[in-house]
Amino acid sequence: MQNRWKTHRSNTTLSAAFGNVKGGIVMRSGYCFRMFLPGKDGAPIPENDTGGAKGAAIDPAWAETVWCCYAWPATAGESGQRVFFINHTGDVLAAANGNGLYSGREAAPDANAACVDAGWLAASAAANRDGLDKQLWQIIQ
Repeated sequence: MQNRWKTHRSNTTLSAAFGNVKGGIVMRSGYCFRMFLPGKDGAPIPENDTGGAKGAAIDPAWAETVWCCYAWPATAGESGQRVFFINHTGDVLAAANGNGLYSGREAAPDANAACVDAGWLAASAAANRDGLDKQLWQIIQ
């Protein structure tokens, strides 16, 4: 009997620069990037200070399919202005980042900033509506 299930390998990889994690954040091209994976209770867990999730209470079953990532300017108004969000659904959202709300390592978005529900990573994204951070998050076409 022929196996109906095939495994596929993606040829898409991230640049090695995304392996340079400091304080749980990657700096690249004038933007800060932070990834979140789900904990045992679905609560968002940020990447460890030096990268990865070793020792963190990540739920491996959930982490296969549920995640989110933010990108915001290293210096709002200079390196960029908008803040971006993507999660496991595949939609990329952007917010205006008014008054440089998110700027640099010290002013990072919370895990649920671009969501309509707080507390867990599978929360609904605020697609074309206000997120928990009170900004309008629009789908980028």
